[in-house]
Amino acid sequence: MWSFLQRWRQAGRARVELDYLLANAQPSAPLVDRVEWLVEIFRWMRVPGSLVVAGLDYQSGQIQATRVRYLLLILEKNPEWKTSVARTLRSILRDTQALDLFCVTGLPSESGFVSEV
Repeated sequence: MWSFLQRWRQAGRARVELDYLLANAQPSAPLVDRVEWLVEIFRWMRVPGSLVVAGLDYQSGQIQATRVRYLLLILEKNPEWKTSVARTLRSILRDTQALDLFCVTGLPSESGFVSEV
């Protein structure tokens, strides 16, 4: 019973997993859907805690930097996802203005570009 209650409480905090996000990058989707996709990618990067992949727990440095490295590694190993993600990112940049994009995805909380990355 206790495990059921724990799973139920955590269900509200569930997030979309990276493989699902990368597989569903659609450069021809409506702009609202593409921006929501980008927001989900940022959410995945910003989730606190460690990154557990294939039983290995990655906690070195800042977890967000580790997640970005992992994202780039996955894209290098999956050329179809890489092409789709790149086309989706280009289409978002082409179809939006910087101010609108920052308003939707959120302004960085760090003071500089390097520290935010």
